[in-house]
Amino acid sequence: MKFFILLIALIHLSACSFDFNRTKCNVKADKKTNSEDGYDVKVGKNISSFVDENRIFLNYDQKEIINRYKKLNSNYIVLKVIDSLSPEIGFSDGTVNNNVKKNFDYISRLSANSNLKGNHIFFSSDNYIPYSEQLEEKIVSMVKDQIYVVSGNNVGGEDLNSKVSTFIKKLKCSNSNEPEVEEWNVNDMHIVLEADGKQIKNRKYNSLNFFIYFTKKTDKKYETSIY
Repeated sequence: MKFFILLIALIHLSACSFDFNRTKCNVKADKKTNSEDGYDVKVGKNISSFVDENRIFLNYDQKEIINRYKKLNSNYIVLKVIDSLSPEIGFSDGTVNNNVKKNFDYISRLSANSNLKGNHIFFSSDNYIPYSEQLEEKIVSMVKDQIYVVSGNNVGGEDLNSKVSTFIKKLKCSNSNEPEVEEWNVNDMHIVLEADGKQIKNRKYNSLNFFIYFTKKTDKKYETSIY
């Protein structure tokens, strides 16, 4: 009889735990949809249009950016600037000389971007990190390194850890192929993390692929922009 009561209790606890996890994900999923119009607010986002429309351009000092990149001496970040470079510094396409190891499961390609006029600047990076127990820690490290290269600021702490943790949870809960986004302001910059949904649930590759965008500080939300 005691065994039967214990078994019922364990089943009840398990059911509660499952419902709790499902509810957390469902709450997040509900926030993705415009309740009035019934459409997914993430359809058709475009970072270039978002930057241009809101005029959230970063100051750009190519020499200083390259100097910070060299000082960082990263073995996984490839930096590409706007102007053509001499052989002593890099390549004609703007790629800076580097010491990056050829590991396509752990790499960041950080690029300066401009509009056709060449005077509206933002940064973006295409990143790969192997799945592991240190996934959150490694994403935090990538964001910190790239913030330093772009702006010269050394940023970290609980806020950054919290944003990355929330981003990972969104991916774990995602039931959509639409991108998952986490964004926030830090100092004078707006930072956006973006990755395709279902990557973690439907794990087909060794690494998580995600993007980071750096623009001028803004109260506008990339996540709810439609173009």
